[in-house]
Amino acid sequence: MSLHICPKCSNKSFLWGMADEFDIITRWHCYGCGYTALENEQDERICAVCNNKSEALLKDEDSEYWWCGICNSVKLKNNL
Repeated sequence: MSLHICPKCSNKSFLWGMADEFDIITRWHCYGCGYTALENEQDERICAVCNNKSEALLKDEDSEYWWCGICNSVKLKNNL
């Protein structure tokens, strides 16, 4: 498991975890700012910025957005 850049605070302190190996929901948490988001493993697409299949749909209390774990781009869900 590697650290990623948090989409909220931009620190390299964003980690993921799963309840069990059969769970399709991934919980992301930033130990720097405390931000938490959920990801359904079935919601993945090719990132328009870096062209890798690394863009995940994250959901938090306030929003739903596409986040790329490689280039760290963030796009609101309704934007392509």
